[in-house]
Amino acid sequence: ATSFSGSVAATNLTGTIADARFTATLPAISGANLTGISAGIEMAQQWRLTSSSNGNQTPLTAWEAADNSFAGNLGSSMSVSSGVFTYPSTGIYFVIYTLVGYSDSSTQNFIGSIQQTIDGGSNWGNVAYGLQGLYDYSNSYPSWANTATHYILDITDTSQQKTRFIYGAGQGPEYAKGDTNISYTCVTFIRLGDT
Repeated sequence: ATSFSGSVAATNLTGTIADARFTATLPAISGANLTGISAGIEMAQQWRLTSSSNGNQTPLTAWEAADNSFAGNLGSSMSVSSGVFTYPSTGIYFVIYTLVGYSDSSTQNFIGSIQQTIDGGSNWGNVAYGLQGLYDYSNSYPSWANTATHYILDITDTSQQKTRFIYGAGQGPEYAKGDTNISYTCVTFIRLGDT
């Protein structure tokens, strides 16, 4: 048939209709009832240590969000108080801790760790470690090292689950390198999706 008048229940309509003959306007598609669809990464932010810290630091505290001309920030921001980071929302987060340091003494250790609390800060536990050795052969110039530590965290309660970053110096003369204009020692938070 080349034409049709009347109505057909949707449950009884089978077959195909040629595009040129189909003149009805389709309704707008709404995502209100769609589930299981992610918008992708909606939050990413980097923080950096603003000044160098000598010796053991639990935790490192001199943090600022990267803010120079090329710095990018996606979505809601982390917040930090006395070196303790709070997440803006629940979700699965990829946390990257890059520790850059130096020593002008002889053999030293250089240790970084990510610590997590589930009770608002009453108790802390290490979830990831980075370890490196420093050796200054001449004792005339500083020797440099870095270590990167990663962890994927499931944040289900933003008031109780928090993160901090530790710097461990082996014998004392080591420094965690910080700078307010360049990211040396830094941390990056990327929210991968819903918890």
